Amino acid sequence: TLNEVFDFVDVTGVTVVTHGFQFRGTVGEGDGMMPLAEEIQTQADALSDREAWLLDYDIPAEGVAAIFDPKESDVPDDLTSKGGANVEVVLLFDWSPESNENSKGWAEAAGDGLFNLLVGTGLVSPEPDEPAGDTTELHFIAHSFGAAATSEAIERLATFEVPVDQVT
Repeated sequence: TLNEVFDFVDVTGVTVVTHGFQFRGTVGEGDGMMPLAEEIQTQADALSDREAWLLDYDIPAEGVAAIFDPKESDVPDDLTSKGGANVEVVLLFDWSPESNENSKGWAEAAGDGLFNLLVGTGLVSPEPDEPAGDTTELHFIAHSFGAAATSEAIERLATFEVPVDQVT
């Protein structure tokens, strides 16, 4: 699991990119923000003291469990050799099947899912004594309706006093 992988590296920063409303059947749907995520990865990778990984988290279809898309994600093949490496994680959060629902609560649910994803992978810890609780720089970039989902995730982080460095 990813939280086991992150136990072997020093995650120095996490940048979360979240798209907005997606029309049903749009080609590429939530991966429209992929060029931005890739450029952030390129810039972070250029820093001499760290490497950057890109994780594409997708909800493939309505009612289907979310996955990390191995075709669109960019992580080293041999993760066991990365022990102690400084890693910047760029997370593309694709919630497109739920971004266009007509009923209320979907942005809040997506934000809750994003919060749980960050905690469940070990990228963020709601426990103040845990290393990811206050040493990992957190950056959030959201477009349009994605700002509502991002805001919900940040509210949950604030409840646990997890600092967020930047919201755009």
